[in-house]
Amino acid sequence: MPSDLVTVVVRIRAKEGREAEVRRELLGLLAPTRSEKGCLAYDMHEMPDEPTLFLFHETWESDRDLDRHLMEPHVQRWIEKADALLAEPMQLSRWKKLDQPASLEFHRGRMLDHVQLVVADLAASKRFYSKALGALGLALAGEGPGFFFADELFVSQAEGGERTRAHVAFQAGDRDAVQRFHQAALAAGGRDNGAPGERHYHPGYYAAFVLDPDGNNVEAVHHGPTRRSARSLVITPAA
Repeated sequence: MPSDLVTVVVRIRAKEGREAEVRRELLGLLAPTRSEKGCLAYDMHEMPDEPTLFLFHETWESDRDLDRHLMEPHVQRWIEKADALLAEPMQLSRWKKLDQPASLEFHRGRMLDHVQLVVADLAASKRFYSKALGALGLALAGEGPGFFFADELFVSQAEGGERTRAHVAFQAGDRDAVQRFHQAALAAGGRDNGAPGERHYHPGYYAAFVLDPDGNNVEAVHHGPTRRSARSLVITPAA
């Protein structure tokens, strides 16, 4: 990650009686801002015991990206409305993180279109992957005669040919998710191929391995604290 990352904290207090309107306006900023160049995180919070108080915690690749964000039309529209809705001016502060990690950057979503596993027992595989992916907060996306799929994973019934022998690694949001995956996969008929724990591949690499009903080596891995430019790459048909 670049060393010029900037963290932003914005404190916003609504006028009493205008909280719902302020909340609605602020929620409307999330989607367009998260799609902006340089936005690594843009999270909105509200204080449970003080409904008039809201807070944004943001991370930007650079001050230049933040300055560009503040001039975006959706931000300017909010600023124009803010005087009538807020009890006090917004308080924005910029911060620099002190313990920048060593440079480590991954790209996901730009090379593989899908991975196909050919299995002997489709029903057994469906049970296994439904439980294993569910433990990671994912779900099967669809199925049809002789197949099912989830995001980039496509699983089909063998038609007299060879079954696959592959290593597939799923992303886990944290170490607890790795442990839940391991437990759920074993309960769904998998065989242990490596209990949850740190591996030597790089510092913080925490993973578990289970063999699926066909012997494919299925892994869940958490790479440690990281920032994601987006949760996922969303693809829709062109207009």
